[in-house]
Amino acid sequence: TEPPTDPPSKTRTGSPTDPLTDPPTVVVSMDTPVPTDPPACRVSVDIACVDEEGTDCDDIPSTPKKCDDPSVLNFVYTAEACEQSFNSQDDSCGDSNDGPSTSATIVCKNSGSDSVVLTDGTVIVGDTVTVPFNNAIITDLITCTVSSIDNTDEVLQTLIIDTNNLSLKDTFGSLRLESCDDQSCLVPITYTYGIQNVGDTPMEVTMVTRTRGSSVVDLIGLVENTSLGVEEGTVARETGELDVCVEVDVVTKVEVEANPQMGSSCLSEDTYELEINVPATPPPTDPQTEPPVDILSPSPSDAPSPSPSFIGDPDRCNVRVGVSCSPSGESEDCGSIIVSRTRCEERPVALVFKYNGGTCDQSDNIQPPTLFTCFDYFGGPPTESGETSFVQVTDIKGGSIVYHAATVGVGEEYTVADQPFEVDANMNITIWSSANTAPENILQTLVFHSSCSQNLFLKDRFGASQLVVFVNTEQGVQSCFFNATYTITLENKLNSEGTGASAILNALTGNVEVGNEEIGFDFTEQVNGIVLAPESSYDGPPLTLDVVIDLTVVTNNQVTSFLTANSPLGFQCNDVDSLNFVTGLAPPPNIPTRSPTSAPTRSPAPTPDPEVTACALAPGIVCQVLNGGGLLTCDNIAPPLNQDCTSGADISELDFVYRGGGC
Repeated sequence: TEPPTDPPSKTRTGSPTDPLTDPPTVVVSMDTPVPTDPPACRVSVDIACVDEEGTDCDDIPSTPKKCDDPSVLNFVYTAEACEQSFNSQDDSCGDSNDGPSTSATIVCKNSGSDSVVLTDGTVIVGDTVTVPFNNAIITDLITCTVSSIDNTDEVLQTLIIDTNNLSLKDTFGSLRLESCDDQSCLVPITYTYGIQNVGDTPMEVTMVTRTRGSSVVDLIGLVENTSLGVEEGTVARETGELDVCVEVDVVTKVEVEANPQMGSSCLSEDTYELEINVPATPPPTDPQTEPPVDILSPSPSDAPSPSPSFIGDPDRCNVRVGVSCSPSGESEDCGSIIVSRTRCEERPVALVFKYNGGTCDQSDNIQPPTLFTCFDYFGGPPTESGETSFVQVTDIKGGSIVYHAATVGVGEEYTVADQPFEVDANMNITIWSSANTAPENILQTLVFHSSCSQNLFLKDRFGASQLVVFVNTEQGVQSCFFNATYTITLENKLNSEGTGASAILNALTGNVEVGNEEIGFDFTEQVNGIVLAPESSYDGPPLTLDVVIDLTVVTNNQVTSFLTANSPLGFQCNDVDSLNFVTGLAPPPNIPTRSPTSAPTRSPAPTPDPEVTACALAPGIVCQVLNGGGLLTCDNIAPPLNQDCTSGADISELDFVYRGGGC
C-alpha cells in the first residue's frame, strides 16, 4: 500500500509570481491580423488674438487719453445732437434746424486772428473728420460748423472746442475725438483660428462658427484650406479694431465640425476672453513749486476727464432682421397655401404642360380608356433633369393642326395653343428622342381628351407630360405656379443693458432656396450707410424678393438673410433670420415628405463616445395589404381582369374615391 499523499492544492491561475505555476504562453499567429482601432476623426481648434506688432490682445496697453499740444485731431462724425456731448470742457454747442443729419458738410476754423479753415468736406455717419493745424497759428479754440449737405447756409450745429483740454473719446455734439497725433483708441487686431487634424484619417472641415455676445457668424468662407490630411492644419482669420479707451470684456467662442471619409463627424471648440481695464484718468494739475493745498472749489479745468466704465457695452447696437412671405391669392401666409385640383370647365384656348419625362405608368387622371391611351417604346422618355426630347402635339387626326413641335428638356414647360382658336376636342402627344421623327426614335405616344367636357383637371398627368396651366374664357388663367413675395424688415432694438445706440448698416445678404435650387441676393448697396436710431425700423425702399413656386411637386422653400452693422463707437452687431415652409401636392403615403432645412447657424451636438454610445440605426420599409383576406402581399397585387361592369347582374356594392372638383 502506497503511503497517503497530501491532496492537491488549488493553483492560482495567471499569477506570474507563483513559483509552482508557469505563466500561460500566448502564441500569436503571423497569419492572423491583429485587430486595430478604426480610423478616428479628431479635430482641434485654437484661438489667438494679436495686434500688428504681435502683442497678445490681452496685453495691449491702454492709450493715455490726455492730448497734449496736438497738431492733428481726428474726429468721427456721429450725427448726435448737442445733448449727447460728453467732455470735461465748458464747451459751446448749439443745434438748429432739427440738428445734424446722417450726412453733412463740416467746416472747422481756428479762432486766431487769421481764422484759417482747417478742414472743409462732406461726411456721412462713421466718417473721419481730420483737423490738421499745419502752419496755422495754434489757438486755444477751434470752431466747427455742421451744415446741410444740400445747402451750406442751413446750419445744423455749431461747436467751439478748447484744444488745450482734450481727451480721447471726448464727445462734442456730432463729433467724437478718436485720436490726436499718434495717440489713438483704436488698435488694429487679428483673430486667428487655428484648425488641426489630430486624428488618423483625412477630413473635410464643414463648419466654422464664431460666437461673440449675441453675434453668430459663419466663418467657413474664411478657412484657407477645408481639406485636411492627417496632422495637417489650416487657419481662418478675422481682422478688426480694438477700442482700448473703454472697458472691454468680450468672450469669443469658435466651434468647428469636420467630416471624415468614413465614419461619424467630429467637433471641437475653443474660447478666448479679451479683457481691457482702463485706469481712471487722474485730474490734470498745474506744476507746483510748493506743497499742494486743499482746493475747495476746483475749476472746470481741474475736474477729471470723464471716462465711462461700461459693463456689457451699453453703447452696442442691437439690430434685428426679419423675413416674411406674402402669398398671392387667398392664402393668409405662404405656409398655408391651398393646393386644389381645379377642374377645367370650358374648352381652353391654351394649355401648358410640364415635361416630367418617364413612362405611361406615372399617368394620373380619371379619363376613361376610351379617351386616354398611352404607349411607351424603347424604355420610354428620359427622366434626368435637363435631358431633351422632341415633343409634338397635334389634333387626333394626326397632323392637320400642329400645336407644338420643338425640343423640350425634362423639367421644362411647353405651350399647346392655336390662338385665337380653341383647342381641338382630342389631342395626340408623341415624343421622340430627337428631331428625327423616324419610327426607331419614338419613345411615347398618347391620346387624351382636351375639350374639358370629360374630366380634365389641373395637375393631371398624361404619360411624361403634366398639365400645369389652362386658359379659357370662363375661368381665365388657372395655374400650378404660385407667386410669393419675401419681405425683409430691419430694426434696431435696445441692447441687453436696456440702453440703445444708433446702428450704421453695413451689409444685407442672403439666399433663397426653392427645392434643390439656391439663389443668392445682396441688398448691401441699398442699405449701406443707413443709420437706425434705437427702437427704430428701416423705412426706405422695400426690400423684397419675388419667387415662383411650382405646386406640382413637394418643395422645401427657405429664405435666409444676414445683416451686419456697427454703432458709432465701433461696436459690431449682426443678426440672421430664416423662414421655411413646404409647398406642393402631398405625395402618396409611402413617400416621406422632406423635412425642413436647418437654419444656417446651429449649436452642434457633442461627438458621440463609442464606448458609451453603442446604438446603431438601420432604416426599413414594410408594405402591408390592408384588405384581401391576408392572401395578398404588396408584390403580388394584380390589376382587375376587367375594368367594365359587364356581368349583367344587379350591382350590390359600389366603391368611390373622392377626387374633389366641380361637375
